[in-house]
Amino acid sequence: MRSIRILLGTVGVFALLGSASACEQSRTANAASVWIEVTPEAVDAGSFVALRADCEDNSVPATVTSEAFGTVTMRPFVNILTAEVDIPARTKEGGYDVNLACRSGSTATASLWVGNNGPTAEPSKGPTAEPSMGPHTGGGFLANRGRSGLTGPQIWLIGGAGALVAAGALGAITVRRRRHRPAR
Repeated sequence: MRSIRILLGTVGVFALLGSASACEQSRTANAASVWIEVTPEAVDAGSFVALRADCEDNSVPATVTSEAFGTVTMRPFVNILTAEVDIPARTKEGGYDVNLACRSGSTATASLWVGNNGPTAEPSKGPTAEPSMGPHTGGGFLANRGRSGLTGPQIWLIGGAGALVAAGALGAITVRRRRHRPAR
């Protein structure tokens, strides 16, 4: 019986550690929830780019500015801010920042490369290292950009829950065996 108590205590400690870690990550995720995405990240002058952004409160428009195209107002669409921008044909080749300004005062920045062959002259100002992999379609490989949907704390919580279930089953089996032992 003592070994079961030790096992359950150990599992409980791991479950508490996992839940504390998940709470910390959710605070970090909420602080970083303002973002902007430019698709595609590298275009020729005279092309269009799609902008998507999240300002936490997506019920009001937000403003995007860049030296590549000027100022654009992003409008709410299905709980996200969107806009389509024409890159003028006169835009010079190079890397440009795309700056999001939310009504709450929050900001975010993305990169846009304008040129015929993508970033060649100044790779440090080109698109980010993560490639654009297609639209988020709700399932399959591209829905999460090829990454697993589980984060570290979620894996800890699932593992802790599994350990609790295993410990409960082990305890039930042990109690059942002790009750059904033949008398000596």
